[in-house]
Amino acid sequence: MVSNTSHYAKPHDDIFLLVDSDADLASATSLAHNLALPLQASSPHQDQRTGTPKAPASASDKDALICAEKTPRSKTSRSKKTVKDPRLHLHLTKEGLQLEQADMTLMCDFKALMTRIKPGKLNSELLVKASKLKSKKGTDHEGDLASRPLAIDATAGLGSDSFLLAAAGFSVHMFEQDPLIAALLQDGLKRAQKDSKLFPIVSHMHLHKQDSIAALKQAGNRFAQTENGPKQKVSTAFAPDATEPLDSRSSLTESSTSLLPGKPDVIYLDPMFPARTKSAAVKKKFQLIHLLEHPCENEEELLEAAIALKPHKVVVKRMLKGPYLANKKPSYSLKGKSIRYDCYVFA
Repeated sequence: MVSNTSHYAKPHDDIFLLVDSDADLASATSLAHNLALPLQASSPHQDQRTGTPKAPASASDKDALICAEKTPRSKTSRSKKTVKDPRLHLHLTKEGLQLEQADMTLMCDFKALMTRIKPGKLNSELLVKASKLKSKKGTDHEGDLASRPLAIDATAGLGSDSFLLAAAGFSVHMFEQDPLIAALLQDGLKRAQKDSKLFPIVSHMHLHKQDSIAALKQAGNRFAQTENGPKQKVSTAFAPDATEPLDSRSSLTESSTSLLPGKPDVIYLDPMFPARTKSAAVKKKFQLIHLLEHPCENEEELLEAAIALKPHKVVVKRMLKGPYLANKKPSYSLKGKSIRYDCYVFA
């Protein structure tokens, strides 16, 4: 699953935030406000016959929402199977934040990735192999920040690839510009931080809710300005370029200006693959992502921005038989059953 950091998702004016009665109402109200989404309680606000929610309450209408939640359901409604809403929406449950439409559900769950980082398995991951550096840094995810190589995941999505890189010993800075996907990722990170097994890994994952191309260009410019000056450790703040017009939906996300303590060692790109033309069915979770984001339309700009930062390596995920990103031939490729990783080595 990937996001397209170079192309904003089309606005979905009808998206709303559904909140369960046992979920944190304060968190739901804050999230609805930040994303400018109408806030709506689940049953009994939900029409039990159709599964279609009634008119949404505003995010500020807390009293009406609380009263509605306390309204008991009838015995008849309890006995009927709830029909899931056919419209695309976010759903805040006791377990966490989900993106839903009919019978499709998408949630950021790092626990599901634990089997992939078991001893003997992590190093066999193609992404980990492709991102491996010649130096011996970054071989233990228990290492401190200073000893870790830096990686940028310019197409974060739900952070599964970033999780693998962090487990492999990288300090990972993730970029996701779609506010809905970024909210799902942030929710997954918050839940993972409370898990003793996940915390040592996700503590090295840093989320930036912004366009990666603009951020990479800005970082590249700042590093270029310091190359002719005194040699010193450079910290680069990632923030949207003031000259770049912000999408109406991106302005709803929090501004992230975390510091990157030096040049990245690896930049990872996973732009969304074009829609399949064959009969192979797309997994349901990818169907939901496709409703929000679209195949990258400016591949050349994305790759050039990554290369301009002069990392040791740029790693690009592609379909096994797909074309090179921006038609640029890599230094070498690692191939799997259905995908491959194109590696551009510069040092």
